[in-house]
Amino acid sequence: PILYFFLFFLLISFATTHAFYSLEFSFLLQPRSRKTFIFSTGSQIMGLVAETFATTHTCRLGQAQ
Repeated sequence: PILYFFLFFLLISFATTHAFYSLEFSFLLQPRSRKTFIFSTGSQIMGLVAETFATTHTCRLGQAQ
C-alpha cells in the first residue's frame, strides 16, 4: 500500500507542477489571452484540489493502519 501511495503522490506532484508551468508559460507566451489564463488557472486549481484530496486520503490510510 505504501508503494501505491508513493506512485500516486508522485503523479499528483507532477500534475501540480505541470499546471504551474502551464500557467507560467501562458503568461509568457500570451499575456492577453483570457481563455488560456482561465484554462491554466482551472488546471492549477484542479491540481491543488487533487493534492489536498491525496493528503487527506493518506492521513486516513495512516490512521487506519
